[in-house]
Amino acid sequence: MSSLSIRTAVLALCTIPLLPSQDTATVTIGGDTDFSCQTQPGQIPTLTGGVRATATLDYAYDRSTGVLTLAVTNTSPEVAGEQNPVITSLGINLPDGAITGAMLTGQSAPNSSVTPTWTASYASNGHMIGCFGDFDLLLSNGTGSPRGGIANENAANPGGPPNSQVTGPLTFTIQLSGPATENVNAHSIAYGFSSNGSQANVNAALRFQGGGVGGDESGTMGTGGDCVCGTWAKGPARLGTTVDVCMSGTDGCHDCLQISGIPGPTTFGPPLNLTIDIGFPVMAVLDWEFPSDNEVCLSVPIPNDQVLIGFTLYFAVVTHDYPLNSFDQISSCGPFAITVTP
Repeated sequence: MSSLSIRTAVLALCTIPLLPSQDTATVTIGGDTDFSCQTQPGQIPTLTGGVRATATLDYAYDRSTGVLTLAVTNTSPEVAGEQNPVITSLGINLPDGAITGAMLTGQSAPNSSVTPTWTASYASNGHMIGCFGDFDLLLSNGTGSPRGGIANENAANPGGPPNSQVTGPLTFTIQLSGPATENVNAHSIAYGFSSNGSQANVNAALRFQGGGVGGDESGTMGTGGDCVCGTWAKGPARLGTTVDVCMSGTDGCHDCLQISGIPGPTTFGPPLNLTIDIGFPVMAVLDWEFPSDNEVCLSVPIPNDQVLIGFTLYFAVVTHDYPLNSFDQISSCGPFAITVTP
């Protein structure tokens, strides 16, 4: 490898704006391997009374504007003779150091006759939610009850007073701010982790109320322990400076960063049956395992070398269980491109 290739391969760690400007990620809650503050790890997660509750969070982020769009869909299964639980609050995480503020600018529920009046509160690691520790952004219906909560649009008997629920999905528009909004993507938001959770650190936590017989069951649900990851930089990559690059991921999962000068993607046939978000051959590979605090950060100096200005590289970060038992376990943090600036 030439000296220029070595330098540019190292600089692939210096900033990570996504190409194109918008990407998406999806998180599900309430599956058999997820967590619940009402049950022990390894048990089927439920609300009190053994009531099942599930939801889907769809993230879309535009790094050119710093706008996050979050669609919350209540998918809780209907059970005859029971009220269907509604979502009354939720917490998500935002990339440490890159994002320092969030403001709710819009909310809409096209399928609902009830107008949503949710609120948002940002505080870095400032919102404790059940047994899942501290979150950056809290979204709440503000009533402390099922009234105004997000109902499953297919539920015949949602929790709370009749005709008081917001029929989902409910979509929030959130303006993010901070020193590196352009170096964040949907994966780094969706797959960030809470901190100091007494049961587990999770990507998101939701409060459900009004479920079960008589609508008396409630509880807090969190995402599970699958290997997921997000990557971001805390600042821009400029010649002669140092930038912190961080990766979040599930405790104990293996992470692999691959760097290429070719945009890709590349698809591998059997036995891999795998698509990687960059072109091959790769120029460099780095790997590690995520620690218990779910975050790895690197402080990377950028050489003051004018020849590097405008040079673009592409890289992919993937994560998987360790040891790797099946290629189906591999998941991506999303594709990235980097360009060195003066």
